Amino acid sequence: MRGVAGEASEGEARLVSSMIAYQAGQLDGFTSLYAELASDLERFFAAHAGTVAAEDLVQDTFLEIHRSRRSYRSPLPVRPWVFGLARNVLRRHRRSSWRRQRRERAAGVAAELRAATPGSGRPGLDAGDLHEALRRLPATRREAWVLHHKDGWSFQEIARRLSIGVNAARLRASRGMRDLRRMLGRGRPLAPAADRNDEKGDPLA
Repeated sequence: MRGVAGEASEGEARLVSSMIAYQAGQLDGFTSLYAELASDLERFFAAHAGTVAAEDLVQDTFLEIHRSRRSYRSPLPVRPWVFGLARNVLRRHRRSSWRRQRRERAAGVAAELRAATPGSGRPGLDAGDLHEALRRLPATRREAWVLHHKDGWSFQEIARRLSIGVNAARLRASRGMRDLRRMLGRGRPLAPAADRNDEKGDPLA
């Protein structure tokens, strides 16, 4: 155990020395940091974001190390400081991926609706049109439609989420799709929400 602890201590001492040199503008300091940390960072990112993204995230982390190098205070351990930056890089990557996936899903759904609305005469239909049409749906239909068609939930999962029956979940999503096709295909506004069957008086919804 002493041998392992001694090696870890020596490794951390090298990192501290390299970081101090890097802060002083010595290129060798950065080279040593990269040699000591790159493989560990790549394994970290591969485990949390996949091997495809790992290499780019390692580079992003070293860019973050460069930007934040003045905030490091020696002789504090370097490795925990670096991996704190790496976790921030990972969080930004996940947020960016989530937003990109949402945009792609919205664009895909818009294309699906366009294909399902023959003769609409609206070749410019895009995700912005879909967002506006969704905003105009009654809330119950909108939630069921989004959960099923954008987020990929099953009707059983939606039913549990909304505390309704499976048939009611399916009905709400189906009526939401019908209303969206009508709005996006013909450009006509819906009737007020209070007039919709699944908002009042429909025991299934």
